[in-house]
Amino acid sequence: MKKFTVILVMSLIGSHAVNAKPLPAVTKSKLVELSFKSKISSREVIDLGKPGGSIGDIVSGNGDVLDLAGSVIGGVEYLGTVTHLKTDSEFRWLQSEYFFGDGTDSILMQGAEEFQTPSGLPVLNRPQNFTITGGTGKYFGANGQCFVKRTEASNFITTCLFSVLKLPNQ
Repeated sequence: MKKFTVILVMSLIGSHAVNAKPLPAVTKSKLVELSFKSKISSREVIDLGKPGGSIGDIVSGNGDVLDLAGSVIGGVEYLGTVTHLKTDSEFRWLQSEYFFGDGTDSILMQGAEEFQTPSGLPVLNRPQNFTITGGTGKYFGANGQCFVKRTEASNFITTCLFSVLKLPNQ
C-alpha cells in the first residue's frame, strides 16, 4: 500500500510540474529608495495571555499610505505579537505589508522592535529598523531595510532602501 501511495503522489506531482509554466528569467537587480508616510486608522489588541499586557498578545491594524505631500497612494496592514515585556515597554515581532495603487505593488516588512506601554506606540521620533523580506509587482523580490519613525499620534514616516529583481518585461 505504501508503494502505491508514493507512486500515486509522485505521478500527481510530476503531472503538475510538466504543465507548469516556467517563470521568466531574472536579468539583474536594481536598487530602490522609497519614502512615504502612513497613518494608522484602525488598531486592535487581542489579550491572549494574562489580563493586561503579556507575552503572546496580538496587536493588529491598518491604515493609509501617503506620499510625502500627504495624498493617499495605498494602504498598510500589520500584525504584531508581544514577545518580551519590560517595565515601561514591550517588544513585538511585527509583520507589515505596505501596498501601493491597486495593491499590485507591495513590500513586506518584518522584525522585532520596542513599543511603549501602556500606549503601545513606538517612541516618538525614534526610528525603528525592519527588514524587507519580499515584494510584489514592481517590488518583486524586494530585499533590504526600512526605517519607520513615528512623527505624531498615529502618523509615521518610512524610508526604505532595497534591491528588487528585474524581470525581462520590466
